[in-house]
Amino acid sequence: MKRVIITNNKKVIEEFAEKAEVRYEDMTAPEILEKAKEIIGSGGKMLVDPARTPLKNYYRSIPFIMDGSEPSQESIKLIDKCLGKMESKKDKYSKEPVLSGVQQNSDMDMVRKVLG
Repeated sequence: MKRVIITNNKKVIEEFAEKAEVRYEDMTAPEILEKAKEIIGSGGKMLVDPARTPLKNYYRSIPFIMDGSEPSQESIKLIDKCLGKMESKKDKYSKEPVLSGVQQNSDMDMVRKVLG
């Protein structure tokens, strides 16, 4: 089984490159969630609930275990629920925040809890 992290947080690359395949994407948080749905569709098991980090956070990192299993409809529903909540605030995700370090660290904390 392979570990994969999809992220728009450059700090995740530095910290987790040895522990997982880090797929950095220059995307907004909603776009990262859409990409996560694709990974789930190809047999990835999402290791976190994406709603556990503040939805207002620009940075989004989602770790997966790639085991070729059937796509989880429950995981897709979780992502769709987050995307629905983000819909009204799309302009908030259009550019990186001024105080990006705080949000990057908050995003990484969740990945640390799962991957160590």
